[in-house]
Amino acid sequence: MYILKNKIIFSFFSFVVFFWGCNKENIIYSDYYSFSESTWSHNDSVIFNLDLNDTTSVYNVSFQLRANTSYKWSNIYIFSDIFFPNGKARRDTFEFYLADEKGHWVGDRSGLIVEYSFPIYKNVRFPISGDYKFHLQQAMRDTVLNEISNVGLKISKPLP
Repeated sequence: MYILKNKIIFSFFSFVVFFWGCNKENIIYSDYYSFSESTWSHNDSVIFNLDLNDTTSVYNVSFQLRANTSYKWSNIYIFSDIFFPNGKARRDTFEFYLADEKGHWVGDRSGLIVEYSFPIYKNVRFPISGDYKFHLQQAMRDTVLNEISNVGLKISKPLP
């Protein structure tokens, strides 16, 4: 009985260590903004503030999105502004596909909510130590997007 119990405990910890080792990133920041009434207007910039002091490491930055299956578009355009500690800024425009050609949602679906994680910057360095501001704004022709519940930002260090 004692040997069987030890084997079960050893198997459990081996399983946990195996799946823990499968994680391909070290998340240093992850946050979501929730929209009241699941509506994102083009006037609503979502702002994430982050203090970054490691200028030698590389990072992956991902745009996170939670949308209802009633969202009427198969894609979304996003303006991404990064404000650096020295006052300079960088603006990029991204298009993300939320559904395939047949209209099937490509994110992780749980009930009526589909969750997406889109890489926007891979293996980037933040050259200046200090406070960074990330502004995300929807850039669709439709100025009000219904059925968008959350927008988020995730920053991680890739594991070797």
